[in-house]
Amino acid sequence: MYYKSIITAAVCIMAAAAFSSCGGGDGFVFRDADLVFCVSESCAGRIGAEHCGGMSSAVAAATAWDDSLKFDHVAMIVLRDGEPYVLEATSSKGVALTPWEEFRHLACDMDDEGGKGLVVMRVNRDFPVKEAVERAYERLGQEYDWHFLPDNGKLYCSELIYECYREADGSPLFPAAPMNFRDSEGRMPAFWTELFDKLGEPVPEGVPGTNPNAMSKAPFLIQVHRCFSDVAIQCDGGVTGAEELENEVRRIAESARAKVGVYVRLDGRRLLELNDSERYPMCSVFKLHQAIAVLDSMERTGTPLDSMVHVSAGEMQKNTWSPLRDRFPDRDVVISLRELLEYSVVRSDNNACDVLFSRFGGPGAVDSFMRRIGLEDFRICATEDLMHKDLGVCYDNWTYPSEAVLLLEKLCEGTVLSEDSRKFLCGLLVSCNTGLDRLYAPLEGTGAVLGHKTGTGDLNSEGQIIGLNDVGYVYLPDGRRYTIAVFIKDSEETPANTAAVIAGISRAVYEFVSCR
Repeated sequence: MYYKSIITAAVCIMAAAAFSSCGGGDGFVFRDADLVFCVSESCAGRIGAEHCGGMSSAVAAATAWDDSLKFDHVAMIVLRDGEPYVLEATSSKGVALTPWEEFRHLACDMDDEGGKGLVVMRVNRDFPVKEAVERAYERLGQEYDWHFLPDNGKLYCSELIYECYREADGSPLFPAAPMNFRDSEGRMPAFWTELFDKLGEPVPEGVPGTNPNAMSKAPFLIQVHRCFSDVAIQCDGGVTGAEELENEVRRIAESARAKVGVYVRLDGRRLLELNDSERYPMCSVFKLHQAIAVLDSMERTGTPLDSMVHVSAGEMQKNTWSPLRDRFPDRDVVISLRELLEYSVVRSDNNACDVLFSRFGGPGAVDSFMRRIGLEDFRICATEDLMHKDLGVCYDNWTYPSEAVLLLEKLCEGTVLSEDSRKFLCGLLVSCNTGLDRLYAPLEGTGAVLGHKTGTGDLNSEGQIIGLNDVGYVYLPDGRRYTIAVFIKDSEETPANTAAVIAGISRAVYEFVSCR
């Protein structure tokens, strides 16, 4: 499973500028130690043209078994006099430097058909970047490792990255794992058997190693740039018209024993609405509203994100979802407001949410702030603790889907919060790691960037799921954005089937927008 990157940096505005097609003048700014992953079949000149097709297919067969992008090569960016170069391990040159434009041309501008492209990713937490670059330069000239063995004085592409990217204590940033050379059906590709027969060695299955696909899924990486010679989605079928989209979304919604509300905006205009006149329990979606109100209050009072808060053990309710309590069981804790917001938004921590309520005026203060910035058709009046004590209260925190989209639009357009606070919150929303089987599921591997907040309720007295929701903004690789809210109440389906309704609607909307 691909795990969403955990980040604390700005993403909301970065997405529009950074996710774009490649080219010399696209405005993307590289950083030292950015990682470049080549999509399968883009490796000509990287591992040697004579081996490209066979090895690319063999790498993909052995390491890319899901439906996400398949990578056959990884390299790193180094800046020389401000210009980007690619430092990589290739069969033709060993560990060598390649100017970015030359590398990009080989990976993206090939004339032959199919899947050419690359994805640039960035480590979004602190690690010794300077030292990583220095280690890479020290390895210039080393031979390519056709043996795929550790510590033999030679390096294959991901092994170079493994050796150079280290924590401050010297431990590897990326994990190694027993290598697999077989495809998803357990067959050994002919490329590998022929290669190791020539070497007179057994295929090193089970030997600790790395591969580009596994590296690309590290939880601390985020995509920041993409380059493709063809479109990422085929638009010769599926939903292509607005009326078709509405019919498809309605079909998906009506397939569930539940009330489903949907609202989507594209290019500043309504694209789709379904059952928007219904009130839907927000559940934890209201933590988005709270975060905006809290950050606004902090701005007005000059309170830094790193301000510390004392939280007593008695504030940590035991019968609720709380990774914070699990981290600090049965004891007081001093924690920063930054961390409380991260717990509340990213992990949907109920205790963190209620601690923030207790320090910033409670649900009433959040409700009042939302009305001051122009929201009307919603209500926030109850804490997480109140909702858990009386499940009927869950229905008292409600919204129309269009109101949730309106709030997301205000956030993305910069009409609420300062730029720094907006960047911080957008980073949290992109990092949100709950409900990945909802809006996020069909976007995995597409290059689209989702910032979102989920909400999940308990069962009501009739055994129905009170609410299962997901609201978010989606930046496409070409910089376009749409906002979407899907609320489901009183579902008689299983949680998985209810989430699948949201995923199906998300897929239909994404495919429609991508093909415009």
